[in-house]
Amino acid sequence: MFGGVSAASVLGVPLATLIGQSDGWRFSFGAIAILCFATALAMIVLVPHVKAEAPVGRKALAEVLRRNDLKAIYLATALVVTSHFTAFTYIEPFLSNTAGVSGSMVATLLFSFGAAGIAGNVVTAVYLDKNLKTTLILAMATMSATLICLATFGESLAIGLLMALVALWGMAIAIIFVGFQTWILKIAENAAMPASAIYVSIFNAAIGSGAILGSWVLGHTGPMGLLGLAGVGGMISIGLVSLCNAPARNTL
Repeated sequence: MFGGVSAASVLGVPLATLIGQSDGWRFSFGAIAILCFATALAMIVLVPHVKAEAPVGRKALAEVLRRNDLKAIYLATALVVTSHFTAFTYIEPFLSNTAGVSGSMVATLLFSFGAAGIAGNVVTAVYLDKNLKTTLILAMATMSATLICLATFGESLAIGLLMALVALWGMAIAIIFVGFQTWILKIAENAAMPASAIYVSIFNAAIGSGAILGSWVLGHTGPMGLLGLAGVGGMISIGLVSLCNAPARNTL
C-alpha cells in the first residue's frame, strides 16, 4: 500500500509547489481537487469489489494492541513519520528562505526528492525480504544523517550537494514507509487486517502531528532547529527498531 502512497506523496508536493509558483495557490488547490475527483471516479470504475471475510471488530483491535511486538513497531512508526513530516511539511520555506534556493529550483529539488522516492521503492523490492531490519535501520540512519546535515550546513551548501541530500532523504523515507508496513504484515500473520488498520491510523495521525509540531518548532527555532529535531527523532526510532526481533523471511 505505502509504496504507492510514498511515491504519490513525494511527487505530489513538488507538483503542487510548481503549480502554485506559476499560477497561484488557488489554482494549485483547484488542481488537487480535480485530481482527487478523477481518482475517485477511476476507483469506482476500475477497482474490483472485494468481499471482506470478516469485519474487524473491537475485540480484534484490542488483541493487536496487547501485542508487545506490534506496539514497538507502532511506536517507532509514529516517531519516524512524525519526525519526517515535522520537517518535510516546511521544506519549501527552508529551501527558499534559509538555503537561498530560487523558486524554480525549489521545484526541481522537490522533484529530485520524489524521483529518489520511486528509486527507494525499487530498493525495498530487492532488499526488504532479504534483510528487513538492516535495510530499515540503514534507511532511518540515512534520513537522520541527511536532516542533521541540512540543519548544520544548509545555509552554505552548493546546489549540487543540497540536491543530493534532498534526494537521499526522499529515497530513505520511501524505504521507511514500505519497510514498516512490511514488518507489520510479516509479524501480524492472521491478524494482518486489524494490525494494518491500526498502523494506517497511527501513520495518518503522525502526519498531522508532525505538521502541528513543525509549526510550533518553526516559530521558536527556525528551519535549522526544525530539521535538527526531526533528525534526532529519526535516531531515536533507530534505537527502538534495534531492540525488536527481525521478522522471519517469506512469511507474507
